Amino acid sequence: MDAFPPLVIDRFGNEAGEAAMHRLGLTEHVSSWENAIREPTGPGHAEYWYLDAHLNDDSIVTVTLATKDPGGDPDRDLTPIALVHYHNPNGVSLTAETVFAGGEFAARRDHSEVRIGPNTLTGDLHHCHLVVNDPHISLNLTFNATVPPVRLGTGRKIVSAREHYIGWLIAMPHAHVTGTLTTHGHTRQVHGDGYHDHTWCNVPVTEYLCEGYRAHGRLGDEILIFGSDRSTPSTGELTLPFLVRFRDDHLTVTDRRGDLTVERHRPHRADLLTDHLQFSWHNPDNPETITIDVTDTDLLRTDIQQALRYRQYRGHATLNATIDGRTQPPKTGTLIFDNIQLD
Repeated sequence: MDAFPPLVIDRFGNEAGEAAMHRLGLTEHVSSWENAIREPTGPGHAEYWYLDAHLNDDSIVTVTLATKDPGGDPDRDLTPIALVHYHNPNGVSLTAETVFAGGEFAARRDHSEVRIGPNTLTGDLHHCHLVVNDPHISLNLTFNATVPPVRLGTGRKIVSAREHYIGWLIAMPHAHVTGTLTTHGHTRQVHGDGYHDHTWCNVPVTEYLCEGYRAHGRLGDEILIFGSDRSTPSTGELTLPFLVRFRDDHLTVTDRRGDLTVERHRPHRADLLTDHLQFSWHNPDNPETITIDVTDTDLLRTDIQQALRYRQYRGHATLNATIDGRTQPPKTGTLIFDNIQLD
């Protein structure tokens, strides 16, 4: 299979991961097995594969296939779940959430092949095929990656001395999506921009995370994934920003630099929603500064589990960059971003 075009990679942050990467069987390049099942399925472990697509009619569909409810308790037995959310162009949402018996879950360890009941995710890091069959919404989508996968270091954050961790692989930072979508018995051809990531852990989110933001999307000719996690007092009350940026033939990955702020909230019923999100970053190796402003946010979905409040938004984003003191033309587009907050 053809490799992705070569990239010049500027990596900042933790340089002490070589021994850990060797111990985990990792190399500089992401292998197909890294997007396969990584964890046992029994108590103490959880894993999920997430995909979304911003379609040509401005609708958004998100899919999560998981061994247990994302954000729930990993100490429970295998309880596979398929969660689908569709946000149509008129702002009307449709959610289908189905829990299956443990025997209806299967996954391979050498490449991405996950089955939960009639729902499947198959393929590799270049191409994957997603099939969702639900009485309310069905999908048959192909994701063709436009850039290579990204792993921040080993992909794992160690959150306690007992080797508790959460792992994250950006399997497809951006993909071209084609296929069909069926709602209310009507099937139509769709295409658009896609994204796919993979998470695995052996610790509840509530033990290490106070609040986190993650955003991704395409702004002009750039692909951006950025965010910030703020950890609990027991894990040092650390703020850990990150940025993944594809621009021309360059990939920038940093897991220690950047500043994410919520510039403005807006009231919504008994809640406060993020109305203006800003991320700024300065290149330590040359005089380049970027600022990403996300405004005009639209709440896609919200959920509360185990004292965690989850919100997913889309918003209009503007990227402003200054290089050698010269302001570059702004780049705009739509970003999807998540906010997880400990109540």
